[in-house]
Amino acid sequence: YICDSISEFADGQVDIYYSDRAKWFAENWDKVDQANAELGSSGEIMQDIAQAQYLDNSNKLYEDIENIACMLIIDYLLNIGASLTSEQIEELAEEVDHNEKWEDIADKVNELLEESED
Repeated sequence: YICDSISEFADGQVDIYYSDRAKWFAENWDKVDQANAELGSSGEIMQDIAQAQYLDNSNKLYEDIENIACMLIIDYLLNIGASLTSEQIEELAEEVDHNEKWEDIADKVNELLEESED
């Protein structure tokens, strides 16, 4: 599922070293406050920073979900040697729901390609 992939990637981007977390915190302390308000505080500042990084990473990915979907559609089209107009790609990307599987995007592309053959 797209949402699972986003969660995994966002988690993988969290700094593992406390020194890196401290540097991030110096410029993003407000995001720690926001994450604590949304998710609750762990009582450990370094864990709270990691939680804030995760939430920030997730939010950025969800904001870019349409761009990510466009890239996946283009990659899929290149792999199968097919093409769609940029408008068709953008329309498909707008329809992507984060609760879908990545394979659902390929299915939608194939359906559109079949329709355009008719």
